Amino acid sequence: MRRTLTETAYQAVRQMVLSNELEVGSYYLEEALARRIDVSRTPLREACIRLAQEGLVEPVPRRGIYIKPISLDELHEVLEVVAALELYAISYLDIQTLDDKCWDTLKFHLQMLYDARDQKNNTKWVRHEAGFRMSLIRLTGNKTFLLLMQRMMDKSRRVRAMVSKLGATPWDSVDAYSHLVSAIERGDKETAKHTHEAYLQRSSEDLIALLKGITGLIEARPTQ
Repeated sequence: MRRTLTETAYQAVRQMVLSNELEVGSYYLEEALARRIDVSRTPLREACIRLAQEGLVEPVPRRGIYIKPISLDELHEVLEVVAALELYAISYLDIQTLDDKCWDTLKFHLQMLYDARDQKNNTKWVRHEAGFRMSLIRLTGNKTFLLLMQRMMDKSRRVRAMVSKLGATPWDSVDAYSHLVSAIERGDKETAKHTHEAYLQRSSEDLIALLKGITGLIEARPTQ
């Protein structure tokens, strides 16, 4: 039973952190947070040990559970890993041998991104952009890369959700994704890789420039 309650607490708090329901830079008392997710304090503490190992929270004596912002250095590293994985995937892919179901899923997410842009639906955008990028890696069939990509997307999810809340959703990214899909369909790997690499560099620079001016989202440190 303890393991089940700990896992329940872990999944609940993790989701709340990644969705920004628990705000970065804020403290939450153990007792109040335990009541909020309907568990006792012991499984909550055990769950927070795992979350601390993932760099999402930090238990602070007499203050509670601190929701850690992503550091600027960490964000740089996450974006670099994501770029490396996506560029590898593009180099690996062969339109003649792609799994049809995975390819259709990729194109589905692309269409949903167009719909999200037309509707100015930030929540839909965040969900399907992550889906598109995960689908690109899934096409390689490399499970280790897929797990690594999932971890990187989790790390950046809070940042991307915050960007959407700020009204800075990068709607034009869907055009870059569309050009990527078209190049892959033509079998033009060089164009696909070159244009996507340029897009990744530009979007990373824009994201970091935006976030540098937001107090508490990145580079904040807890006070004892």
